[in-house]
Amino acid sequence: MREVPLLPASWRLTGSAIGEYLDYLSEAIARGAIDLARGVPDPVLRKTSVIKRAFEEVLSDPDIPYIYSPLGGPSSLRDLFRRFIGEHAFEVPPGYTVIVTPGTFAAFDILAKLMLTPGDVMVFENPTFTDFLPHAIFYGASTASTPIVDGEPSLETIRSHYGRAAAFYTVPTLQNPTGLTFSDEWRAGLAEIVRDHGLRVIEDITYSFIHPSPPKSPMNYVGGEAPYALVGSLSKVLAPGLRVGFAVVPKTWARAVELAQLHDLSLSPINAAVTEKLIRDGVIDKLVREARRRYSEKVRAAIETLQDRMPDWVSWTEPEGGYYIMIYAPGADMSRLLAEALMKGVAYVPGDAFHIPPRVAGKHTARLSVAVESVERIVEGIGALASVLRDVRR
Repeated sequence: MREVPLLPASWRLTGSAIGEYLDYLSEAIARGAIDLARGVPDPVLRKTSVIKRAFEEVLSDPDIPYIYSPLGGPSSLRDLFRRFIGEHAFEVPPGYTVIVTPGTFAAFDILAKLMLTPGDVMVFENPTFTDFLPHAIFYGASTASTPIVDGEPSLETIRSHYGRAAAFYTVPTLQNPTGLTFSDEWRAGLAEIVRDHGLRVIEDITYSFIHPSPPKSPMNYVGGEAPYALVGSLSKVLAPGLRVGFAVVPKTWARAVELAQLHDLSLSPINAAVTEKLIRDGVIDKLVREARRRYSEKVRAAIETLQDRMPDWVSWTEPEGGYYIMIYAPGADMSRLLAEALMKGVAYVPGDAFHIPPRVAGKHTARLSVAVESVERIVEGIGALASVLRDVRR
């Protein structure tokens, strides 16, 4: 059979390093390995019966399954998201509007589509959530990185990209994969770059909703309307499978972002209505409070166990809450050690998956997630991983 060629842009499609590791780990996790890998909500916090009841009530309206969602999402849900962000993270300044999207990925993709042209440069933190890199590359951009130094991305490196950087992606609150939260001084410094040089920024605030006391966004420091956008969802609080997220953009961008959704129309009116109902009924407010408390407890227990069990040549980040801790093990190839860790019953994601190519920069790191397991299992899993690392230098 003769090969049917794809369009020229197909060569720019790339896979997910994080996803490949998680696929590899899935069988071991299903068999009972301690899951310090996945970034999905704690099963204890799942409100399955509440979500099911919300679906039943929404579907009692016979028209909802047979309509399309309006461009930008239902106005009522847009207003609710704005209020929700204000109550649980920070106030969205005047001059910005909320667009409802089918999750954070869709929000990022729409903005990348509108911001980037072939030859542009998009800057990412290093390490970062690398699953967004393929979106920038697909639209013809190349990627650059700014290293996280002393707990924050280097603003000097961002400044060095003046004149060629089209945009910067950042997760300044409970950053994935490090769990770090960047200082107010760093946020003010980024705001200065945006204000003085027009750098476009996409800030991911998904983890702000599980931070015990989330700081302001750099958007709050900019003052006035600026080329600054937020993306996020309730995936770390409620359920990733609902696929309902948002973008917060300058009002002058709103129509373009809405029209970009004409290429998709994949926002489910059913899921949007369920999300709206769960917010209005106070279910999400309660979940936010429970999630902040539970994840903070688990992070504290994990850090105490790292202090007690890990060899003295291993170090780690110390987040204020959230899902993730990154460990640094000089001389240990955490990708090669993964098979041995699985034999001892613990799964994690090697840090090279979160580093901008060349990924070798992250070979001595690993991301540990406290999201899924109980405190007891987290302690057991870190103990097993510590024994693997102790063997490295024997």
